[in-house]
Order: sequence, then C-alpha cells, then structure tokens
Amino acid sequence: LAAPLSPSLAVCLSFSFSFFASPCLSLTILLPVPMSFSIRLCWEEEWTLLGKEELSGSLLQSVEEALEERSLTIRPASELQDLDSPDDTIGTIKRAPFLGPSPPDQSVPVGTPPPPPPGLNSPPLLPTAWATMKHREDPERSSCHGLPPTPKVHMGACFSKVFNGCPLRIHAAVTWIHPVTRDQFLVVGAEEGIYTLNLHELHEDTLEKLISHRCTWLYCVNNVLLSLSGKSTHIWAHDLPGLFEQRRLRQQVPLSIPTNRLTQRIIPRRFALSAKIPDTKGCLQCRVVRNPYTGSTFLLAALPAGLLLLQWYEPLQKFLLLKNFSSPLPSPAGMLEPLVLDGKELPQVCVGAEGPEGPGCRVLFHVLPLEAGLTPDVLIPPEGLPGTAQQVIQVDRDTVLVCFDRCVRIVNLLGEPTATLAPVLTFDFPIETVVCLQDSVLAFWSHGMQGRSLDTNEVTQEITDETRIFRVLGAHRDIILESIPTDNPGAHSNLYILTGHQSSY
Repeated sequence: LAAPLSPSLAVCLSFSFSFFASPCLSLTILLPVPMSFSIRLCWEEEWTLLGKEELSGSLLQSVEEALEERSLTIRPASELQDLDSPDDTIGTIKRAPFLGPSPPDQSVPVGTPPPPPPGLNSPPLLPTAWATMKHREDPERSSCHGLPPTPKVHMGACFSKVFNGCPLRIHAAVTWIHPVTRDQFLVVGAEEGIYTLNLHELHEDTLEKLISHRCTWLYCVNNVLLSLSGKSTHIWAHDLPGLFEQRRLRQQVPLSIPTNRLTQRIIPRRFALSAKIPDTKGCLQCRVVRNPYTGSTFLLAALPAGLLLLQWYEPLQKFLLLKNFSSPLPSPAGMLEPLVLDGKELPQVCVGAEGPEGPGCRVLFHVLPLEAGLTPDVLIPPEGLPGTAQQVIQVDRDTVLVCFDRCVRIVNLLGEPTATLAPVLTFDFPIETVVCLQDSVLAFWSHGMQGRSLDTNEVTQEITDETRIFRVLGAHRDIILESIPTDNPGAHSNLYILTGHQSSY
C-alpha cells in the first residue's frame, strides 16, 4: 500500500498491540524520504469480534487521550473531590497530605479498660475451619510484605490508617497477596472502578486503577478476583496476576495507547484476563461459602428470577454452574446467607431469621434447601417484621450468630441457645456489622467498634470516636473500614485495617 508524501518528511512509526500471554498484532508504518509509505499487518492469532457496536474513536483520538492521561497521572486528592465517571478519572490517586495531630482513630485504642480476659494460651472457643478470622499462622500470609506486625494481645486492636483523603465512593474491599512479589495489596471496589493499594509501599501513597467498571462487591479466591461490576451488574472473574503484569507493561511504554477499548470487544477468547460469568446478568447480591466437610467452595448468586449455585473447579481456576433455581426470591432482596450441614454436599440458603426477645426464646430460620430444590411453600419473613435479624453467620458446625438491632444471639441450627457459649451478647448502640473471631464478637457501629467475649459477654476491646463515622468495607481475612468526618459527610474518606487482635492474621 503506497501513497505520495512530501520529500521532506521521513518518519517511522511502529505500534504493537499485545495481550498478556498471547501472540501480538504488530502494525508498522514506514514513512521514508522516498515518496511512499508502507503498512504491514502481521496476524498470528485468530481474533473474535465481541459485541455488535463498532469501535468508537479514531487512532489519533486514542493517542491524544493517552498523552493527556499521561500528563495527569498524579494529583492531590483535594483536587479530585468530584469524580463523575470512570472515564473522567485518572489511573492513579495520590493520598492527601496529613496535617495536624494524629486523631484518636488512627492507631490508638480508645475506651474504658475492661476486666482482664483469659490467658493467651487458653484454647480457642471456635475451631479454625469456621471462624472468620483464623488463629493459626498462615504460611502464605506470614511471609508476605504488608503492614508492619503489631502485638497480638487481647487489648491490642486498633485502626491502622493506610490511606488518607480517598475521593472514591467505595462499596467493598479485600486484601490479596501477589504470588511473585509477596506484596500485600488492598483492592477496593468503587463507583469509579477497581483500585489497588500496595500495603508494602505505603510511602508511595497511591491508589492505582485496575478496572474501569463500577463495582459493588469483591471476593478473592486464590488469585482470581470476583466482582459484581458494570451497569447491568454481571459477576466478573479477573486474573489478578495477569492484570498486574499488563498494567506494569503499560507503565513501561513511553506512549501508551488505551487498548481497553479494544480488549472489551476484540480479544483472543482464551487469553482474556477478565471474563463475565455466564447467566449472571442483573445479579443482586453474591455470597461465597466453603464446605469444611468436603472442601468444596460454592458461589451463590441471587438474580431477579431465581438463584444460581456455582462450584469452584480447581483445575480450571474458575466457578462452573452447578444448579439454576428458577423460583423467585424475596423482593426486595434481603438476607442471603449460606448454612452448611454435616452430611450435605450443597449448602442451605438462609433468607431471613426472626426471634422474639427474652431468655430461652427460639430463633426461627427461613431456609431454602438447595439439595431438594426450591419449593413454593417456603416461609419468607415479611419486610419490617419485629424481631427480624440483620445478619446471620455460621461459626461452627452447629453454632450460628444471629445479629439483631442491639444484641447478638448465639444459637444452634435449630435456633435454640447453645450450652457452651453465652446465649446473648448485648450492646448499647445500634449494630451495623458483626465479625466473629475465635474468642469474641466484634460489633461495629457508626462511631467505632466494641468486642465482647463469646464465653462471658464481657467487653474485650473498644474503640470509639464521635468525630468520625465508620463503615466496614470488608471482613474476609482482614477487616477493612472507611471513615468520614461526622460534621462533613461529603468529605474525602480515610481507609483503615483493623490490626492487633490475637485472633486476626
């Protein structure tokens, strides 16, 4: 292909479009002094066109956008107060400078010291296979590079600030350890996309964009990140090591053309780093549960027209559809908590629980038995029923925590009080989130956290700060929180990880 050019022009351009672990497509444009130019296309892989719409924007427009983005890589967080859409944001967010004395919520426990708890060598009240936080040392996490270690004592829990002045509207967060570098990362899902923070390089103070889609839920299985993302809320599976390597390669190129517009539509299917899980469009909420008896891991996905049950398949490193139940769930979607029974391969799904106040009262669970299939005569609790539970957590083979407005009841799978643990844990504030450790229960509210012993109902730890409003973003492996000023709810938020408890990682 040749065309006349000015004799004074002599340029050679080479563009290379490559995807992680895949053959590349090279485009070479030679503009020599002779009045001609050539274009060479080398196809080494069969590409598939995804979607009916055409690619928007020209090559020149993409180059201009790339140049503009490169010049706006880092900004103070104070300049990013208004973020309209993922396309309007930059790839990296700089932490706001911290001015003034340290607030009491940064790393200092606050509250009246309670009576001393049992010794550190006392046996745990809950087995390690069920507790949300595990007491035993995890070799993978003990060798990672993350937050500095803190003393693990009963009264040592504190909020360790990891980011100051975050402008993102965050919905969920998890932690993940890179299998090669062993660095620990904080992964947050927000309206603006999915961002990562290297906890081993907090001096860099940057949140880097990984995915541009809106995200409302996150969960990490091995090195696969599950997210509830997009405008139509699909469940996505992301190859985290591949995405990190792809981002590293893009940062090394002086002029990076945003190929995300291409990878969403023209990709080699078997090399895609992010993929939608089929039949999950319009998903309302998700839960992941592991069966300690069989070692199987299941993913529950609540859809407007039914419920999907998927199982993790280790050789393929992905979830595969196991059952599709077409019976509709309660509307609006409320509780969706899996319960594992001894001798049952598939979990049961608790969609609600209620319990009258008073000692010895039985808690009534509303359960969908997946082994027999959903039946239309399942009792669904009506919305707003007095005594309706806010949260249900299975912590042992026959022990369940049922969280109400100001108390947590500990019962068995039949809803009856247990004989070994305190029947009721009472709190003097409205509970928003409950996290179970091996020896205690942490109840989070808008201005802090309080822990109570599973055995004696005594306060084990307490953190309170009336000047901040706290919210739990994630409690899988690590407890991640967000706080904003009480007198300025629209301000940038601070991100924390709860550290120091003897039963935490």
